[in-house]
Amino acid sequence: YTIYVKNTDSKDAETKLLNRIRNDQAAVIARYDFANFVSTEQDELKYDEIEQEIRKAVQDTPPSVRDLLGVEVRYVGLEGLALPKTITTAVFEAMKKEREAEAARYTSEGASEANRIKAEAESIAGTILAFADRQAEQIIAEGKARAAAYNETFKKDEELAVFLLKMDYLGKILKERSTVILDAQPPIDLLKEASLQGKPVAATRPSGRIVEPSIIQPK
Repeated sequence: YTIYVKNTDSKDAETKLLNRIRNDQAAVIARYDFANFVSTEQDELKYDEIEQEIRKAVQDTPPSVRDLLGVEVRYVGLEGLALPKTITTAVFEAMKKEREAEAARYTSEGASEANRIKAEAESIAGTILAFADRQAEQIIAEGKARAAAYNETFKKDEELAVFLLKMDYLGKILKERSTVILDAQPPIDLLKEASLQGKPVAATRPSGRIVEPSIIQPK
């Protein structure tokens, strides 16, 4: 800086300049938040902006240091940040409470969202189960109606019904290549010699349950 006659010497100019800078610095810093000095978020820090504002206040705010001291301030920099222990403790306690409150808010929002999703899932599951129950009841009702219709038809010709049951069961037994040991039990009675020769055999109601013949599977 350039020293004019308004200062006794360079030391006097320096002392007056430092006092002016401290005053303007305090006024500028008071307009910013603590997070603009200390933060984990880079975009919250405002050091460059604060330094420029302090320099402008010192250099241009009337009465300027050029008029008072005959000096020109070209750069102001913040070398460090120091706070009294009591203030530091209070600031960090406030920051801790703020973070705890934010964490509690996120936890509450998460629990609410989980409950909403669970309720929605239970509602959907209930709708699906109700639909499945209705479909099952409808199928059972249709099955009973068809069974009743078949039973009514079979009652008109019981011998035909027995014959059809034998044929159905015989087809299941002989579905694959098998060696069959014949006996007189239904439905193997359909394979009697007369039946194999194409002669009709009168079907009779089985005297008991249908017994499956012994079957030897080929190796």
